[in-house]
Amino acid sequence: MNSEGIKKALIISVSDYQDETLENLESCKNDGEEMFKVLTNLGYEIPSERKLVGKVNYQDMKEAIIQFFRHGSVKPQDTLLFYFSGHGLLDGYGGRFFANTQTGTSIPEEYGLPFNFLTEQMQKTNSDKTVAI
Repeated sequence: MNSEGIKKALIISVSDYQDETLENLESCKNDGEEMFKVLTNLGYEIPSERKLVGKVNYQDMKEAIIQFFRHGSVKPQDTLLFYFSGHGLLDGYGGRFFANTQTGTSIPEEYGLPFNFLTEQMQKTNSDKTVAI
């Protein structure tokens, strides 16, 4: 094993939304595919379950984040890079959410993933080197 650790990435790029008030973002799909190429070329491990691009549902997104930061054999020397491209939403009460395909604008907390959920998972990981883009 590499004493410098392993470089791993999780890419979530949401381009398709069910809520008609959210514009579909083809550019996010393209961004996710390009980021995959760039990070792979830089030596990051990105298996298919850590590349969610296009239609991304709430449960898959949540599970991918938990799996990425908390499960498996994450070591302190590993570098974990999280990349998100898509809509972000406010709930009107100070809450901020990552939108996925199922997220609605009227009650974003119903299917949106709170920004602080990501922060908590990053703080709880065994890795000493985490990056969020």
